[in-house]
Amino acid sequence: MDSRLAIGGAIALAIALIAALSAAGWLFSQPASQEKVKIGVMAPFSGQTAWWGEYIRQGIEIAFEELPEKEKQNIELVWEDDQCLSQPAVSAAQKLVFADGVKFVIGPLCNESTIPTEEIFEGNKIISLTTGLPNDKIASMGAYHFSFLPEIKELMKELAKFAFEKKESRRAAILYIQGDYGFENYYYFKKYFEDSGGKVVSEESFDISATDVKTQIAKIKAQNPDSILIASYGPNLILVLKQIEEASLGATQRYGINAFEAQQVLQEAPLLAEGVIYPKAGSNEATQAMLDYAEKYREKFGAEADVYSAN
Repeated sequence: MDSRLAIGGAIALAIALIAALSAAGWLFSQPASQEKVKIGVMAPFSGQTAWWGEYIRQGIEIAFEELPEKEKQNIELVWEDDQCLSQPAVSAAQKLVFADGVKFVIGPLCNESTIPTEEIFEGNKIISLTTGLPNDKIASMGAYHFSFLPEIKELMKELAKFAFEKKESRRAAILYIQGDYGFENYYYFKKYFEDSGGKVVSEESFDISATDVKTQIAKIKAQNPDSILIASYGPNLILVLKQIEEASLGATQRYGINAFEAQQVLQEAPLLAEGVIYPKAGSNEATQAMLDYAEKYREKFGAEADVYSAN
């Protein structure tokens, strides 16, 4: 299920969009002496999801370095931290549109920050590129919004089918964060798992800021599931993994989302994350563009590339 080099599709789409804007004279046709084109970047650079924001920053750095010097001089990047939260996202979007005067925004990444900013961007004809996995609401947004990654429901469909058909899971539990992102993962995993013939025997949610989910875990354990989907991220995910281990759920097969490959999780809880199966957007074919990007990323940052940095 892992696709660590699955970045070629996003690169191709990004290049195609930039080329189209350039050909239309929108982006790079201005003389260097004129006012620069301002491009907003919205991502979580602090809080529970800051590691995602760092991927976005690194990918943009590499993309910017690839531009000819003349084109670099025509661009000003305006960075805004939306923390993957609705109110900071709205404030960031308002600043970018009304104070900075951007016409193009890379981001937001999270569902919780993308949905409440749609009206601001669409109403002011601002092109926005969602860098994360879109839910149903985001996938049906207006004419000025674009998403490159597959919808959450498609990933959960593949995971649910894999769980039932390949791992022979039959009685699943779901533990997920409250909010648009967590709910979408929960809803579609349950739908497709039960459509396949399985049964979700327990479903529990919690706030991302929670430090104690033992009550939810105890309720799950009481239903004796043979597997569990954990839809959380950041420091909270590590806490949840530790409390699941303390509850002795035994040999229960664990499923998750791609937050399991965050460096923080791999460094602080590698044994707890061992054996977790999760879906990841990408391609099965390693094109030359994918390999070139992965090598540049590895040389610059000393780590393997992620689909979010390429997107």
